[in-house]
Amino acid sequence: MAAEWRDLQFALPAADVCFEGGGLIRAIAEAVRGWLYLLAFITGGSYVRRSKLKRVGKGVKISPTAIFKYPEMIQIGDHSFINHLCSVWASPSGPITIGSNVLLGPCVSIFSSNHGIARGELIRNQPGQDAPVRIGDDVWLGANAVVTAGVSIGDGAVVGAGAVVTTDLPPMSISAGVPARVISYRL
Repeated sequence: MAAEWRDLQFALPAADVCFEGGGLIRAIAEAVRGWLYLLAFITGGSYVRRSKLKRVGKGVKISPTAIFKYPEMIQIGDHSFINHLCSVWASPSGPITIGSNVLLGPCVSIFSSNHGIARGELIRNQPGQDAPVRIGDDVWLGANAVVTAGVSIGDGAVVGAGAVVTTDLPPMSISAGVPARVISYRL
């Protein structure tokens, strides 16, 4: 019996890792997790998270790594795409509305709340300052862009990678920088 086990280990070099101390179960769990991740990505995201969102339009794709805070305060229009590692953080008094055909690049962050910064009190103890965020239709937010509370982005706008949007952007504008500034308009 021992000779047969050695032969199996030689034929399958990873077998010693898989069979010792529950390693096989961990290996199977990792494989299942990988397939579930792929299925969630192909089908447009987690059904549980989608069901908690206030509105999800037709054909919306949500990466499994996207994060939502107060999902009941978030609306997403038809055929929009929420990319990997995006954070969409609504707040009790700050809903977030994302229009139709919107593209969020990887790691985009949208916040509808901000900390108070008054002197004399710890920042973490100050009440949040909530304000709604509205992103129009056919908007593209490049990778790592940040949209802050109270901002409205007009239809057809493009926000460059890494930009920080702190004020409203007009329709069809192309913006970049920190803070984001209009640098051109779509033709």
